[in-house]
Amino acid sequence: LSENMMDERILSECIRLMKKGAEDKYPEVRHAAAEFASVFCSVSIAEEPRNLGNSRKEFNALQYLDDTMAVCARNLDDEGVGVGCKWSETLARCVCSAVEFHQGIIATNQNYVSEMTGGDSKGK
Repeated sequence: LSENMMDERILSECIRLMKKGAEDKYPEVRHAAAEFASVFCSVSIAEEPRNLGNSRKEFNALQYLDDTMAVCARNLDDEGVGVGCKWSETLARCVCSAVEFHQGIIATNQNYVSEMTGGDSKGK
C-alpha cells in the first residue's frame, strides 16, 4: 500500500472516532471528542495522491476538514457544560485552517504565474 492510502485510512478512522465520541451519552466524552476534533482539524488537510493521474474522481484536499466542520455544526447546541462552546471553538479553528489552505493556494498560483510570465503578476 502506498503511504497516501494509509493516510486516507487514518484520516477516515479519525472522523469515525470523532463522530462516535460526539454521539456519546456522557458530556465528558463529547467534550473530549470536540478537543480531538480541534487538534485534528489542523492536520486533516489531505495530500493529493501521486497516482491520481488518470482517475476521473476529483481530489478534495479538504474532504476531512469538511467532515469535521459538519460534526462541529451538528453539535453546536450540545447542552453539556462547555461542550457546545468547545464545538464552536473547533468550528472556528476549522474555518481558519480552510482559509490558510486557500491563501497558500493563491500564493502558489501567483508565484507560478509570475514565473511563467517572467515578471511580477501583482496588479494584473
